[in-house]
Amino acid sequence: MRFYFFIIILFSQLSYADLNISQRVEQLISNFTDKNVTEEREKRRIKIEKSIKKIEELQSITLSKDNNKTAMDRNESELKKEKDELRLRALNLKRNTFLLKLKEVNRLLNEDNIWSKVYSNYETYNDLATRLMKIKKQILFLKNRYPLGNEEKEEKYKLTLKKYEDERATLRGKLAQLQEYKEDPFKKLLTYDEIGEVPMVRSPLDIIPAVSFSKKLNSVKEDYQGRYVSLTKNVNLLHEKENLLIDLIDLNISTQVYKDKLKDVSDKLRKYDQTLDIFKTTQSALEQKVVELKLQINDEIGKEIEKAIIIGSIILFLLLIFLFIKYIVKKYMSENELYYSTNKALNFTFITIVFFILLF
Repeated sequence: MRFYFFIIILFSQLSYADLNISQRVEQLISNFTDKNVTEEREKRRIKIEKSIKKIEELQSITLSKDNNKTAMDRNESELKKEKDELRLRALNLKRNTFLLKLKEVNRLLNEDNIWSKVYSNYETYNDLATRLMKIKKQILFLKNRYPLGNEEKEEKYKLTLKKYEDERATLRGKLAQLQEYKEDPFKKLLTYDEIGEVPMVRSPLDIIPAVSFSKKLNSVKEDYQGRYVSLTKNVNLLHEKENLLIDLIDLNISTQVYKDKLKDVSDKLRKYDQTLDIFKTTQSALEQKVVELKLQINDEIGKEIEKAIIIGSIILFLLLIFLFIKYIVKKYMSENELYYSTNKALNFTFITIVFFILLF
């Protein structure tokens, strides 16, 4: 009985011990499992945080790039705008510079400029001639269309015809005054002043007219040289004006206006360049002619000066002799009745000799 009781107690103890062991094992397993779960959760949390952080970093980088791109786009837009403004300012500065230069050139061309005035008369003549041609055609047209049977139209026709005929008469009068500018406007300016006849130097008394003629030659030469300098200056100004108009056309500013002006300047330059070429040839011929005439006159004046010196020396010698003779006569014949007659005869003889010396 005791044995069975002991067995029962032992079995119960063993059962209790097994139960405790099972509980401990379960607790250990549970603790281990909870620990693993916690670690897993911690790892997942850390991983999630890293992912979130990485996403935030990527978002930050993307946002920064977007901001930089926006800033760059804005900077490029502002830079382009500034470049356009600078280009426009530079364009306006160039235009204003060209316009100021053009204004100054026009002022110089119109300021006391005989060449511009003459060419202006030439242009006026051509305009009047063109207008007269149109008036003549209009008069001819009206005469071929005389209205018949209508008094009102006939009266109006006569008034219109009279108006055109009066205008034709006025234009003819103006053209008559500008006739010298019909073909060559600069013909008068190309002709130098009349030199006149070259004086003959045949005696010392002809030296004075010869010297005056030499001064006149210098005056004619200087006047023509002044015209040449003035013409050259005008041609240079017209070339400068032509270049300025080309520059303004290149800037696309009032292109058609400046094209019309450029055409007028080019037409004028052709006439001026042609005149300048003729002027150079004429001036060269004039200078050569002046040099030849001055050499001729100076040579003749030199000869007459030598002749005058010789004649002067002779007259001086005769004067000394005359004074010496008069002194002798006065000394020895002052009390003689023939003194006055002798003195008059000496004076007459001296004057006659001097006259013939100067004459020949």
